Amino acid sequence: MQRKDIFTNHRIMCRQVISSLFFLLFAYLGANAQTCTTLGQNPGTAFPVCGVDTFSQKTVPYCGGRDVPGPCGNIAFTDLNPYWYKFTCFSPGTLGFVITPNDLGDDYDWQLFDITGHDPNDVYTDASLFVACNWSGRFGITGTSLSANSLVNCEGDAYPTFSKMPTLLLGHNYILLISHFTTFTPSQNGYKLAFGGGTASITDPLPPDLDKASASCDGNQVTVKLSKKMKCNTLAKDASDFVITPSPATIVSAIGNSCAAGFDMDSVILFLNKPLLPGDYTLTMKNGIDGNTLLDNCDRGIPVDNSIDFKVLPLLPTPMDSLITPKCAPQSLQLVFKKNIQCSSIASDGSDFVVTGPSSVTVSNATGNCTGGLTDVISVNLSGAIVNGGTYQISLEAGSDGNTVIDECGQETPAGSSLNFVLKDTVSADFTYNILQGCAADTVRFNHPGNNGVNSWIWNLDYAGASMQQSPTAIFKTFGQKNIVLSVSNGFCADTSMQTFSLGNELKADFEVTNL
Repeated sequence: MQRKDIFTNHRIMCRQVISSLFFLLFAYLGANAQTCTTLGQNPGTAFPVCGVDTFSQKTVPYCGGRDVPGPCGNIAFTDLNPYWYKFTCFSPGTLGFVITPNDLGDDYDWQLFDITGHDPNDVYTDASLFVACNWSGRFGITGTSLSANSLVNCEGDAYPTFSKMPTLLLGHNYILLISHFTTFTPSQNGYKLAFGGGTASITDPLPPDLDKASASCDGNQVTVKLSKKMKCNTLAKDASDFVITPSPATIVSAIGNSCAAGFDMDSVILFLNKPLLPGDYTLTMKNGIDGNTLLDNCDRGIPVDNSIDFKVLPLLPTPMDSLITPKCAPQSLQLVFKKNIQCSSIASDGSDFVVTGPSSVTVSNATGNCTGGLTDVISVNLSGAIVNGGTYQISLEAGSDGNTVIDECGQETPAGSSLNFVLKDTVSADFTYNILQGCAADTVRFNHPGNNGVNSWIWNLDYAGASMQQSPTAIFKTFGQKNIVLSVSNGFCADTSMQTFSLGNELKADFEVTNL
């Protein structure tokens, strides 16, 4: 036996023994031994990444060991000593990446999941999330390659370390597990993860910017909503990234939303040394003490001097600001408020709201899009669709809970607040027709009454062509079954109908001969 073969067999045996030791150790120590506490080592705290950078892990802490379903039959893979990476596909195509161990004698494995519409932790139970994997037992560099033949490479030295580039779908969310199979040693070497070579883009094209800002009720805080998620570690803790003008108060600190349990944030809370008085203000980006503004996951920064205006309102009740324009035959009305409303103040039976107009309307319930017990939009749901046109009004009154609605500052919106909205009648595309039979062709006259303000007609007259007239006439030179489709609209409501009839009056010159 060759020396290389002896070494390979010895390594396979060691791997099998070590796998058994890990299994026995985790079974003995229980769930606590499997718990990963470092950010990035659980699916829910995965690193956000993009396609224009190389990501380095200097060390990989020991933890994990949970089973991960895969396509390799009865072979059970585990997230041993894991790190997880998440990204979104912004342009469809193939995904190329390379994992280079800092010690080329290390064995790294990986598996890719499509978690679109799923909780990240579903990767442990839902085998349908699988996209591609490589669990080869060989040491060294691994990843995806144009020259590879399979999306699946299972355990063992028989499998290559590179898998085929998987195809990513536009708008889908993915998560990549990188697992370090290793022996019990005092420390672990890490690796570098680099994306490239594929045709897909996982780089968000949206430039980073400020979205909106709002002051707290007492004026001591300003919440800044960002245009996209940005890196928590690029926020200067002394808030020197931001300047408020005019400046009756000083920003003294800042925290990023969700930064305690993740790597990126979609908003920032600024803390002031004293309250802002009612008035108009501007928030402007600056390079902070850390030498940069806020950076997105591709290290693109919000440009210096980008700004956004905001108002500090007097402590007054919050009126109903506006109504999202209803669609045809609405069964729900969406009310918008300038300040967040306490969800607990919304009467669930909808009794805070009354709708009046040309037809009778009954409110069945009301709900908020609640986050942290607050919402800026209330959905007023109706017992049935409003099908009659005209001007309607939605009004606020004290509901079954004894109050109207109460904003985040504890101010109750006065009863009697109201908003008007205009609807148009629903329409029907039902039509009639009259067949005038002929010898070589039939003439069919179609008619739509044009009720409820219909001003648009689109007829598909089978093989007789199309028409945009209200009542067209069609000549059919072929007989048999005809399918007629009409779509109508009054500019607000639309409808489509289809009718089928048969033209069977064709005359044929034919005769029979009887043999005598």
